[in-house]
Amino acid sequence: MITRKRRKASGISSELLHMKMINYMIVLKMCRCAAVVLKADGKEDEAFYFEQIVDWLQMGKNVPLEPQEMQKALGI
Repeated sequence: MITRKRRKASGISSELLHMKMINYMIVLKMCRCAAVVLKADGKEDEAFYFEQIVDWLQMGKNVPLEPQEMQKALGI
């Protein structure tokens, strides 16, 4: 019985991890896409900030959801 609970719990954990990875990839793709679109429109400065978020996430940091974290991620 204990073994089943552990397996079930680890199954839930792996599903949660999988969902987090998918969300992470979606945010990365969105930021990359925004940077490409902005650069194509001649908005280099705006694109730079989306690239900053991509770099931040690729360093293994969490999505910045608080103003102070966002300032650090954007380098401002």
